[in-house]
Amino acid sequence: MGESGFAVSDPQSADLEWDVPQGQDEAFSLAIYVCNARYPIAQEYRAPLDADGRGGLYDHWVSETIPCLESLGYSVDVPPSRDSFMAGAVWDPRASTMEQVMADVSQGRWASEDSVYGQECPTEPG
Repeated sequence: MGESGFAVSDPQSADLEWDVPQGQDEAFSLAIYVCNARYPIAQEYRAPLDADGRGGLYDHWVSETIPCLESLGYSVDVPPSRDSFMAGAVWDPRASTMEQVMADVSQGRWASEDSVYGQECPTEPG
């Protein structure tokens, strides 16, 4: 993407976000297309989590991430039951806290959302 003139807005963040200048949407879409064709992601990394992975993620979020986020003062929605989540319910503790975290980022409490979700209260099991 850099070769196409699109810089990542926050190179330290786990989430890739680009600064797209006004009027460059088509060029950006073409650059993404070319990048994906040139550097495809292996299917093993695109596959959904298996039952063990999904259960481990849920357990981590409930026992580690949510208490950590709440200790930082964030309000987290009540998660679905483990059975519901395992059956396919879509839920992520970031959904109910992202707006709160981004407000703190804009006020300088954190450098980026990755400071919270990647370092303070990791959302990925270690």
